[in-house]
Amino acid sequence: MPAQYSYPIPSGVQLVNRVTQWPATNLTRASFPYSAEVSFDFPLPAESLLVLSHGPSLGGDLQITTSSAVPPGSASVHIIVNYHHEAVRDTAKVGLIKRKAGETGLGIFTPMNRDGHINTDNLFFNVKFSLPRSNVYINNLTTDVSNFAHNVDRLEEAVKFGEISLKGSHRKIIVKSLATSKATLQTSNALIDSQHLVARNALVQTSNGKISGNFHVSDSLYLRTSNGVIKTIVGIDGDGSDNTAAKTLTMCTTNSTLESTVSLETSSGAGGHFRIETHNSNGSSATRIASLPIDGVLLLESKTTNAPTSLTLPPAYEGGFTLSTSNALAHVSRLNPNELDPAGLGRQRVQEIKTAKGSKTAGGVYWDKESINRGHVTLKSSNGPASIHF
Repeated sequence: MPAQYSYPIPSGVQLVNRVTQWPATNLTRASFPYSAEVSFDFPLPAESLLVLSHGPSLGGDLQITTSSAVPPGSASVHIIVNYHHEAVRDTAKVGLIKRKAGETGLGIFTPMNRDGHINTDNLFFNVKFSLPRSNVYINNLTTDVSNFAHNVDRLEEAVKFGEISLKGSHRKIIVKSLATSKATLQTSNALIDSQHLVARNALVQTSNGKISGNFHVSDSLYLRTSNGVIKTIVGIDGDGSDNTAAKTLTMCTTNSTLESTVSLETSSGAGGHFRIETHNSNGSSATRIASLPIDGVLLLESKTTNAPTSLTLPPAYEGGFTLSTSNALAHVSRLNPNELDPAGLGRQRVQEIKTAKGSKTAGGVYWDKESINRGHVTLKSSNGPASIHF
């Protein structure tokens, strides 16, 4: 009997309005013979907007979007459930949930102790979560949805978030446009792609999947995967929320390539303190610093193994460099010996090589001799060449 089922509803979460009627629809998903749908609205919470989904034989797609049909101060949910057996469908607990005061949203839970768990016990949910299209501010949006994909539409112009945390597993996360103070995107065994994410701090993490897209942060960005490509365009605002601290970028993967173009900026075009780290193994690493403010400080370390590592630096970079590898060459090249002084002072850029031993090269580059120790970049590899291009 359903009353005997146990459900993986997190501690502190209450299902306060369970869906009991599922009108049939012909919007069936491939491999499922039946589907039903339901919609409901609820007031936007003051603290946190929640989407939680846990349990066996459960998966789905979650779309987060905006609609002019949703009144200000409300959220609208449209759910299609795809299933084989009505009795199995009706064991799922679906509806409005509440956690702490000011925290409400959608919950989907399937029983832990239902007999069988064969393929025809599977349920697949298509969830469309619509927010008002009217300059809405949401303090926090949290999703924790097992075996769900996330598809976030172009929210940046209509909705601003204090914090947003999207957590799934085994399915992709796609973000078209999003603005928030703090962003966390996490899944496993699937890709994460962001067409445009703006945040003060952002953490993006998966495994066995690619991380790609455009990210713009003002304090920190952390990207981690394994057995997956990292291919990104990153902008870092050196003004940030704390001008005394270094703005950080960390990118890590294994057994695949890491490729990134990074623009380092300040509102004045001068100053700023930036720290970048890239880590890879058994895969190549290529980082291009597209821009750096005049007199900006850049500290960078790039490590890989059994593959090449390369770094391209802009004219404004001044500081030291160290390249080391094994069983390959450490090489420094000058892309444009006649480059113009970025400060407009008519100076000549000087490149000094202090150590050149085949597999290790060290030196510095500057427009002003006093700036030779302003920044430092380090490249390390093994069984692959290491190269810096000025």
